[in-house]
Amino acid sequence: RQVGVYFLLMFVGAGLEVLSLGFILSYIVLLNNPPLILQYLAKFQILRVMHLNIQEAIIFTSILLVAIYVIKNTLVFFVSTHQHHFVYQQHFSLSHRLFASYLSRPYAFHLQSSSLQLIRYVNSEVTLVIEQGLIPLLGIVSETIVVSCILSFLFLKEPVSALTTAVLLGTCSYLFYHRSRKKTGDIGTLQRGLRASIAQTTSHALRGIKETKLWGLAQYYLHQYDDNARKSSQLSSLFRTIILIPRLALESTVIFGIVAVIVFAVLQGRNIQHLVPLLALFVAAIFRLMPSAQRILNHLTTLRHFQPSLAIIHHEMMAIPPAVASSDANHTHVFAFARDIALCHVSFSYPQTKHHVIKDVSLKIPRGNIVAFAGKSGCGKTTLIDLIVGLLTPSQGTILIDGMDLRDVLSSWQKTIGYVPQQPFLFEGTIRKNIAFGVEEKDIDDHKLWEAIRIAQLEEFMLSLPEKLETRIAEDGKRFSGGQKQRIAIARALYRDHELLVLDEATSAIDQETEQHILMAIQKLRKTCIIVSHRPHTLEYCDQVFRFTGDRIVPQFSGEWRRGSRERPAAPLSR
Repeated sequence: RQVGVYFLLMFVGAGLEVLSLGFILSYIVLLNNPPLILQYLAKFQILRVMHLNIQEAIIFTSILLVAIYVIKNTLVFFVSTHQHHFVYQQHFSLSHRLFASYLSRPYAFHLQSSSLQLIRYVNSEVTLVIEQGLIPLLGIVSETIVVSCILSFLFLKEPVSALTTAVLLGTCSYLFYHRSRKKTGDIGTLQRGLRASIAQTTSHALRGIKETKLWGLAQYYLHQYDDNARKSSQLSSLFRTIILIPRLALESTVIFGIVAVIVFAVLQGRNIQHLVPLLALFVAAIFRLMPSAQRILNHLTTLRHFQPSLAIIHHEMMAIPPAVASSDANHTHVFAFARDIALCHVSFSYPQTKHHVIKDVSLKIPRGNIVAFAGKSGCGKTTLIDLIVGLLTPSQGTILIDGMDLRDVLSSWQKTIGYVPQQPFLFEGTIRKNIAFGVEEKDIDDHKLWEAIRIAQLEEFMLSLPEKLETRIAEDGKRFSGGQKQRIAIARALYRDHELLVLDEATSAIDQETEQHILMAIQKLRKTCIIVSHRPHTLEYCDQVFRFTGDRIVPQFSGEWRRGSRERPAAPLSR
């Protein structure tokens, strides 16, 4: 509907363009012979109403000319306003769909993708597609309608001259576009690659600022940046020079055409004075057509230049998978975890690899138990965690939650999980907002917040801060130690009071004494907890330990001490 209204307004605007040009011709003719003004006004019964003399008729006609242009330009304003609304609504829709698709893609997709690249697609590339793709495309349509209407009007007045004008402008425009399109396309491809390199260089240098400074890499990164940025600037300069050429070429062509018409008329012996009104019309029309032709060329050149970005976003949009219906899709409640988590002959390999990271694993985790996964780095502990929490899907086998297939209860199951990854994610904002991650400010429960802080052994640290919970965290928590960041992440997982708590190397940067206090506090919560750790003393707090050895997972210990007590196991773990 919006598109239909937009095209209707464009046609009305083009009609007013023709009307204004026709009125200019009449206005010049009438000024050349003022008595004709009274004859024209008499035809429209205006003299009977207004009783104008010649002087007043000229003034009235002049006001009418101004009124037509005011109406035309007012309509142009409304068309432009409607266009801007339509265009940026498409920008919102496109970026929303792309961002939503990335958020809904499987975790395996993100393991294979660059987050920096995805961010660039959503933010920069979509903006380029709209501002350098959709806007030029609509501009071509709009200007083509205007040019067609004006040329049709001129053809009715003077067919030969109109045809000559059309051929002259069309040929000149085609030759330029044909000669420049490959060059501008190549420039666009090169610039897209350079933009990606510049973004990567700045990201590496600033995100790794410690290494950049300590290892003296500032000049190394600056050299990379300068090399790419200089090339990009040179290409931008070349592109702007190329799109300047049409205006200069068209101006020269138009002047040549006007002079040629006058010379041709003189050679034919025609009265130049009689040609003045028609010549004035053609001059006015040509100087209106020339910017339109130039804009069409510029838009075509821009489309060609940014074609790589258009192709990328088109590919990304086509890759958006259709919504998959799930029996769990409409579940908004939290899963009532009651019995156990069971893995039945589960195997997993990452896409495009044949090696099984997890192979034929069967185990059971009773509700309320604290279990640990132990083993060498890279043996699949985190992968098994990702399978249990539903981030990855088994290549073979089944994961059952209370006897139900995880795939059937995935969404509601994930709502029961408090997860602390190896590398905690902290965003720029207050500690309050970081702990209550995803909760609206007005809905944050301070009592629950401080309870989570107490269990995570953060209370003393928090009280030492001048602004307490309102202390702002820098990007990635760069002003905090690794242990402080991990404890904030643990507090975040505890704040939501989930039934299952997953700690994936979540205490690796915390000292042993503080870690013991945290684990003893978690014991008292009587929640199901899965811990990934290399530390022997950490494993002593677990009811069950699964050790990864080669391609096997061996249960090594089942604690029988009373849940909630601070007693250690009677027998040490087999190391």
